Amino acid sequence: LAVVVMLFMFGKEEYVNRGYTVWFHKLTMFYLMSNIEFLRRFLIVQGICITLGWYAAIANDLYYHGRFCHILYMNMPHSLRDMMVDKVTGEIFDTKESLTIMCISHALDTFLHP
Repeated sequence: LAVVVMLFMFGKEEYVNRGYTVWFHKLTMFYLMSNIEFLRRFLIVQGICITLGWYAAIANDLYYHGRFCHILYMNMPHSLRDMMVDKVTGEIFDTKESLTIMCISHALDTFLHP
């Protein structure tokens, strides 16, 4: 019932362009306030599926295109992506700034992703 209520409370921005991550974080906050066991188990399964999906996408990108984590960099916010990837060619920059931003993107993905 709580999930249905939350669906009506969220706007369109909650579902598009990283909307699932926002939804996941809000559901996590709701769980922390309510301590409902079913939500904990649901969130664990969802988190595992999301993580496995990302690793499968990274492995696919590496195997078929020879690019490690390119998909991660392309899905970062525009401000970070523009410092790591050339807009025209899609090639990853090899500068100190871009490598620093890549490290930051991995940290953000590890600590803030579901």
